[in-house]
Amino acid sequence: MGFQDLHLDLAVEVVSTNDLFTEVARKAEEYLRAGVRRLWVVEPTLRVVYVYRPDGTISILRETHELDGEDVLPGFRCRVVELFPWLQGIGRIVPEA
Repeated sequence: MGFQDLHLDLAVEVVSTNDLFTEVARKAEEYLRAGVRRLWVVEPTLRVVYVYRPDGTISILRETHELDGEDVLPGFRCRVVELFPWLQGIGRIVPEA
């Protein structure tokens, strides 16, 4: 799939257990080069969301943080833990640093 024709403000990539870090990083770069203004990479195993921006900044949001739509989805707010309801009550796979 080529990303050169995308004109998106926001893209969301959900990492699967079969994805390699290099594949996810490559996709993130492709999205940003294609002009995506914000990319959320959701990592269910770690229960985190990585927020990529075209200026090169990346935020790592953990369960206790809130995902904010910033300027691409004004008014949107969601606690990261709410993205993983099927995992609530299940022991953590990777301890929080």
